[in-house]
Amino acid sequence: MNNSSIEDFEESQMEWMGSTPSEWEIKDARFLFREVDERSDNGDGELLSLSKQHGLLPHDELTDEQHRAEDLEGYKKCDVGDIVMNKMQAWNGRFGLADQEGLVSPDYTVLRPSSRISAKYFLYLFTTPRYINQFYWRSRGIGEAYLRLHTPFFNDVPLICPPIDTQRKIVEHIDRVVNKIERLEEDLEDFSDLLQEKWISEVSYAVTKGIKPDRQMNLSELGWLDQVPQQWEIKPLKFCSDRIVDALNDTAPTTTDGYGWMIRTTQIKDATLNLEGADMVDEKTFYEWNRRATPEAGDVVFTREAPVGEACIIPENKDVILGQRMMLIKTDDSVLSNKYLLYWFYSKMAEYQYELNSHGSTVSHIRVKTVPNFKITLPPRQEQGEIVEYLDKKRSKIKSLDDKVSNIRERLKERKTSFIDKAVTGQIDITEAQSLETETIS
Repeated sequence: MNNSSIEDFEESQMEWMGSTPSEWEIKDARFLFREVDERSDNGDGELLSLSKQHGLLPHDELTDEQHRAEDLEGYKKCDVGDIVMNKMQAWNGRFGLADQEGLVSPDYTVLRPSSRISAKYFLYLFTTPRYINQFYWRSRGIGEAYLRLHTPFFNDVPLICPPIDTQRKIVEHIDRVVNKIERLEEDLEDFSDLLQEKWISEVSYAVTKGIKPDRQMNLSELGWLDQVPQQWEIKPLKFCSDRIVDALNDTAPTTTDGYGWMIRTTQIKDATLNLEGADMVDEKTFYEWNRRATPEAGDVVFTREAPVGEACIIPENKDVILGQRMMLIKTDDSVLSNKYLLYWFYSKMAEYQYELNSHGSTVSHIRVKTVPNFKITLPPRQEQGEIVEYLDKKRSKIKSLDDKVSNIRERLKERKTSFIDKAVTGQIDITEAQSLETETIS
């Protein structure tokens, strides 16, 4: 966007700031912040990184990746109280407040606030939707992946600027309310984790003990599995399947208007296939990639890497090929129900075998030859159907609860965003803070 376009946008969009109290001022960012570009000569110092959710943190709290001092030579220095902006993600609200000295990426912008303002007030201001929108329009680049908010265009952003005492009171109030909301969010996240644990426990018990009470049990032939019901067998997956095929170890050429979809590992989660945004392939590639076996409705797809252990059933009317690190399993329906196998993949019995056969410092990947040899607990075919019906009902109830939790979390997120926006723009009477806190989280 050129300068005249920005001016036209500003003129036509001045309502974006809304009305503010009469004693508040509007100042360009250039009068409140100055860019600091001090570089490290020797790379000594703690590397800090920006996280949208958590702000500016020591890099080692976000990843296990280690950096040597020589790797950090030329990195920017930041001091306590500086605001750090990821210029490539300013349009996405990627700002952080430094609470310690450290080094940040040369691609970040270090903004040192005037001593006459509260940096944290402006940090809250910068992450409101109205300012994120401004940063988007002022960024340069072709496509969101290349947008950058350069300092001259940040400097021209008009900032809502209350008196300093008011800024501090607003920050104190926001901190109190946001802390309460975030504690609620953490509790809800913990509850979601408990629901997931409950689901894994239900699946694990059903596929190793069954769902019928007071039945006779036999010792398992496996040292790591104690007992299984009488009349159940334990067989390698290859003896329960008509075909097990690994994806080609290559990336298929894609097209915008294709004949079929390519399933990548990231498109399978919690036993569900999501083809939204999936790459497509042309007809020639479709048949070339499926020359060993064509995925059909009802077949099971399993991820053996990145991550290990996700699975789904291919739905009707979907022409697909497998992306790398995926396997296709065509079960022998007279012996093994595809839905029973799908649930089995999410059991602790399956997880134990992933860990037992994984290669890497973590559960990084399973070799192709391992999957056909997975030991499967195999009830009689009719009982498999009964177990699937039971787990379908359990899954539906747990998913319904989890959806409600997700909706509450989303509403809390919206409440938090709306509350911060109102607080930093003067739409909240800070003197009524206590009553408002109760109203905000109710």
